[in-house]
Amino acid sequence: MSQVSAVDLFRQAMAASKAGNKGKTRECLQEAVRLDPNSETSWQWLATVLDDPADATLAWERVLSLNPNNDKAKASIRPMRLAAGISAAKAKDVPTARRLLRAVVADEPKNEHGWLWLASVCDSPTEARAHLERVLTLNPASVAARKGIAYYDGKIEKQQAAAAEKSGHSTRLLPPVPAAPLSPSGTVAVPVAAPLDAASAPGEPGRVLVVDPSRTYRKLIGMVVAVDGYTMVEAEDADEAIDRIRDDGVPDLVVLDSRIAGMDAYAFCRLLREHPDTELIPVVLLVAADAPPDRQRGRAAGVTATLAKPLMPDGLLTLLRQHARAPEQPVA
Repeated sequence: MSQVSAVDLFRQAMAASKAGNKGKTRECLQEAVRLDPNSETSWQWLATVLDDPADATLAWERVLSLNPNNDKAKASIRPMRLAAGISAAKAKDVPTARRLLRAVVADEPKNEHGWLWLASVCDSPTEARAHLERVLTLNPASVAARKGIAYYDGKIEKQQAAAAEKSGHSTRLLPPVPAAPLSPSGTVAVPVAAPLDAASAPGEPGRVLVVDPSRTYRKLIGMVVAVDGYTMVEAEDADEAIDRIRDDGVPDLVVLDSRIAGMDAYAFCRLLREHPDTELIPVVLLVAADAPPDRQRGRAAGVTATLAKPLMPDGLLTLLRQHARAPEQPVA
């Protein structure tokens, strides 16, 4: 029996589709993309006959990976991705829901429903609250967002009270500190306590978490911190940064771009300050040279230091040496 080609399978799928046999169409197309995973046309047709929104979303994502300019895929994936995210959230498939809903709000920052459902699958009440605040900026009349914020405020208060009782100190925001002028290198340093001992265990290389939407900048910062023996953990936005901290542990320093998507940089910094495990992590905020930082807002959020872009490696190394614990050096 001769082997059927991907082209033959696609033709069979079109014949089955014309005959109204959706199951046969789907079966032929699934086999066609298995044989030829780079067939944009087969993936596009497959996306239209998949019943599961999550599976259809993956197929549309594959189309866009093959052709980012496919207008049909760009138009179809938005409602499909949101539907898949909501479906996953309802099914308690939290990892899938987070991935899909984060993609929704990254692609459509004004998607009110995306932010609402993303808040519902957050582990952190502070993170969820920040997403609901975003909903209110889009729709000040949202009853669901207001009710959600009131609910999460209660959870945050209980967490803080429990943490304060256990540790004997408050887990609220760090107290404001006096403003400091920009130095010639473009930095403003704010003194804070030393980072937690839980950051990097003795004998391990120090870790710097870099949260920046630009892959180029993340790689550049990674090369800079490597000079002092640190390793880089990278994230594109606050949501991914939270996952990195949860998965990889508390870093010795966070380098945070002020223009990240989703949860803004100040909300993310407040989130770090409100959690007892991360409240003392030094945070260096990167700002555009033509957009002076809001120092009052930064101090209230707990920003440790500010560094202007374009990045000067010496300026970053100075802040790294000033605020982060030196990594363990290997024995010669």
